[in-house]
Amino acid sequence: MWRKLWIVAAAVLLLCLACGSASAAGGSCGNNATWELSSDGKILTISGTGAIEDYDLYESEPWYQWHETITTVNVGNGITAIGVYNFSDLINLTSISIPESVTIIGEEAFSQCISLTSVDIPGNVEIIGLRAFSSCRRLTGVRLINGIKKIEAFAFAYCPLNGVIIPRSVTAIDGKAFYSCGELKSFSVNSASSNYTSVDGVIYNKAKTKLCLFPAGKTGTFTVPDYVTSIGESAFCTTSLTGITVPGNVTDIGSYAFNNSDKLATVQIQPGIETIRRGTFDICTALTGFTIPDSVKKIEKQAFRHCKKLQGVLIPDSVTEIESEAFSNCEQLKNVNLPKNLQVIPESCFVDCYNMTGVKIPDGVTEIAKSAFAYCRKLSRVSIPDSVATIGQYAFQDCSSLTHVTLPPGVEAIGYNAFKDCTELAGVDVLNKNAVISAPFNTSLVLSGYSGSTAETYAAGNSRITFRAIQDGGVLGDRVTWIMIDGAVTVRGEGDMYNYESEHTPLKEVRDLIDSLEIADGITSIGNFVFEGCPSLQELTIPGSVRRIGVGAFCWSAISKLEISRGVESIGVGAFSGCTNLRSVTIPDTVSSMWNGCFAECENLTRAIIPPTVTVVGDQAFDDWDDDLTIFACRGSAAHTYAVDNNIHWVDTDEIEEDFILPKNLITIQQQAFMGIGARCITIPNGAKTIGSKAFANCTELLQIHIPESVTNIAADAFDGLSKNQFIIIGEPGTYAETYAVTNGYVFIGESNG
Repeated sequence: MWRKLWIVAAAVLLLCLACGSASAAGGSCGNNATWELSSDGKILTISGTGAIEDYDLYESEPWYQWHETITTVNVGNGITAIGVYNFSDLINLTSISIPESVTIIGEEAFSQCISLTSVDIPGNVEIIGLRAFSSCRRLTGVRLINGIKKIEAFAFAYCPLNGVIIPRSVTAIDGKAFYSCGELKSFSVNSASSNYTSVDGVIYNKAKTKLCLFPAGKTGTFTVPDYVTSIGESAFCTTSLTGITVPGNVTDIGSYAFNNSDKLATVQIQPGIETIRRGTFDICTALTGFTIPDSVKKIEKQAFRHCKKLQGVLIPDSVTEIESEAFSNCEQLKNVNLPKNLQVIPESCFVDCYNMTGVKIPDGVTEIAKSAFAYCRKLSRVSIPDSVATIGQYAFQDCSSLTHVTLPPGVEAIGYNAFKDCTELAGVDVLNKNAVISAPFNTSLVLSGYSGSTAETYAAGNSRITFRAIQDGGVLGDRVTWIMIDGAVTVRGEGDMYNYESEHTPLKEVRDLIDSLEIADGITSIGNFVFEGCPSLQELTIPGSVRRIGVGAFCWSAISKLEISRGVESIGVGAFSGCTNLRSVTIPDTVSSMWNGCFAECENLTRAIIPPTVTVVGDQAFDDWDDDLTIFACRGSAAHTYAVDNNIHWVDTDEIEEDFILPKNLITIQQQAFMGIGARCITIPNGAKTIGSKAFANCTELLQIHIPESVTNIAADAFDGLSKNQFIIIGEPGTYAETYAVTNGYVFIGESNG
């Protein structure tokens, strides 16, 4: 009896062991679905009916601990949906069996199955979900059976597919469905499809009016066909093309159309589209330049973000709106022109544009939003128009090359940390007495403002801020401001000054107090009568950015020393008329026009050096001149003609020739060494240090002498007997030669003007 019981017990134990060896694990994976793993951990079988359960992450599916051993997944007939993250990260999976009963393949269902090389998806599957097969980096073949309706974004992203045939049943393909499939050079569409067609491997809608999907692996350049009127969202994203041309018949380009195309260097879009949509060129890291067509009215968020090689972009005046981050992280962007109809510089628009050096905010902009130019570390100049009312928090954070900023009267609020970490910012002018100042600075600087203003109050409570009281100030142009402190007027900004009628300039009430004037580089014109009648203004330098000096701009001022830099092209009617202290003027070779009376009634003017570039010398340009006035000009020039017609003494600069060059090893020119010689032009060699008493005295033919910077000692009477109206000293600006010429009343011309 006991022997029989033992035999039965042993048989039961063996049966249990046999059953245990057939399965490693198993359990429930849905309301009516179960899973079972073979004893060797390689074959996963799903059985039952209905949907497999969705999981939050790939680590949470019950078979994840075997994700490195599973090679085969068999889904039994009756299962209707493969859920979220069901089989993701099965890194050795090579075989999938999907039954006809499945209608949905869910999000990330097979993502990162890096050993999977091929898959057949049956026709009853209506939706291939988001990232369903993404990063299956060996998946070269996929067969889509007729019946499939929708392929969602990133469904096959990063898969090395070598060709895809779209069944006639497909009604929707997301533009990112085959994102970064770099081996995919061609699509085919079943000819019976009522939704799509393919031409040369490119997918269009059936009418071929919309380009829907371009294969990411197709190389070279591409011109969108003339029959296309729109480009679908993400249609060219991750393309391998180097150049694309879009004709004018295209009126709409979808969001992210060219996103993440790291080989795309040139894009030509003809006028036709009105909006550059969100992310259109985001992460196009090879794009170096782009011209926005003048049909565009709006640039949406992140349109050019991360275009790291983009150096310049031309934005036409047709654009009225730019959204946030449109040009953020364009590290090489140096130049951008902002359209005149823009009203807001949006949040983070140019953040991290490290190489941007200057920006001109158009008149009409009312707000510079949060972080708009943050981390633009080479931004050294910014001109803010009076239309700007608000500067947002962090707007210019870490713009470490900014040295001075003028905030015009229109600026009502300066946001928190707006200029945080602007380490080189030495001065800020606040011209609104009541501006709300919300701790915009965290470095030491000089804050200029009116007495009793909020700027003074802010400075008083901040030990890093030194306050400097402004006597007066205001606006002189759309982007031009002025302030006066202790008689010194500084004009800053960019562009043209306004023109005024005589006696109606904003400086009228303070002009008697002006004893110095600094016009910053960036100003392009000096307006009519702006600095009329400044009785204490004695020295003036016109910067090279100025192209036009307006009518009566400095008339009846006390200017005795005038320097007009190269760049000025026109000197207006009566610009310096009545400047009775002016004795000498040198016109740079960029000037073409000197209009009527520009130096009239300058009764002490004795020298005017005028280059042949001046083709217009207006009537009475030097009316009521001093009897000793000499015009230096070449024969046949407009200045020569004017001198002859008006009986003004003239010296022909064409006849000044280098006919006397001294020895190269000369150190000292002894007293009377060359007295009375007949040379017209003398060059002193570099290395010479001293010119002795009367060394060139009575050289009546001498018209000019070149003096090098090595000369540091010249006797006061070295050129005794030479006419100070006809003799010119030429040398490097700032050297002893210039000091000597100015001190002794000789004409000096810098080598750059010679």
